[in-house]
Amino acid sequence: MLATAIWSEPAAGELELLDLGYAPPFSGVYDPPLIAARRTANRAAAAAGR
Repeated sequence: MLATAIWSEPAAGELELLDLGYAPPFSGVYDPPLIAARRTANRAAAAAGR
C-alpha cells in the first residue's frame, strides 16, 4: 500500500478507497496507514468547512 501511495501520490481521501486484499497475517501492516489517511481526510474536510 505504501508503495502505491508513493508512486501515485493520491490525496488522503483517495488512500482509503484503495481496494486491498484482506490477509489476516498482514492486516496489522495495512490498518495504521489507512486509519491515518482517513483521519487526515476528515481533518482536511473539517478545515474546508464541509
